[in-house]
Amino acid sequence: MKSPCGTAVLLGLMLVFEPKAPNLMQRPPRDPAKPLLTRTLIVRTVIVSIFMTIGAFALFLGELQAEGETLAGAGAMIVAQLLFT
Repeated sequence: MKSPCGTAVLLGLMLVFEPKAPNLMQRPPRDPAKPLLTRTLIVRTVIVSIFMTIGAFALFLGELQAEGETLAGAGAMIVAQLLFT
């Protein structure tokens, strides 16, 4: 079985280069009574998910129409697209 270390490193690598928010340590803590997922965050997540799904289907269909491309190859392209976005 292959180790998921490569994927974990790539996902964690983005956090290393994330710029720090100004005055991060001077801000008060978040109110524990407020939800983590606000309505705005949920709406943004749904919109981005819809766009990513449309893009994945378009890429999948485009790969299937390419000459000599197999179903497995088109599926692999979608997995690669999801990993890199």
